[in-house]
Amino acid sequence: MLRKACKKFLGIEFRHTWADLAYLLPEFFPQYAQKYLALDDWLKHFSIRNDARHNALADALATAQLGLIALRAARAQQATDFKSLQNRERAQRWLNAAR
Repeated sequence: MLRKACKKFLGIEFRHTWADLAYLLPEFFPQYAQKYLALDDWLKHFSIRNDARHNALADALATAQLGLIALRAARAQQATDFKSLQNRERAQRWLNAAR
C-alpha cells in the first residue's frame, strides 16, 4: 500500500525495508490469528489505549506499542534480527494467500 501510494501520489519509489504487524502478530500469536484481524482487535487484546483513533500520531504510537509486543514475542521465538522478522512476515503472507 505504501509503495503504491508513494509512486502514485509522490512519483517516487518507496525502497525502505519494513515488516507489517498485520502479518507478524498472527505469526507470533497464532492462537489469536483467526479471532483478531484488525488493528483495533489487537489493541483491545493487549489493552493498548488509543483515545484518538485514526489520528496519525495516536495510531503511530499504538502501532509502536504493538510492535514492542511483537518484538518481545519474536525474541522468545529466536527471531532476533530484522531479516528473520521479514522472513516470518513473508511466510505469513504466503499462508494467507494460500487460504
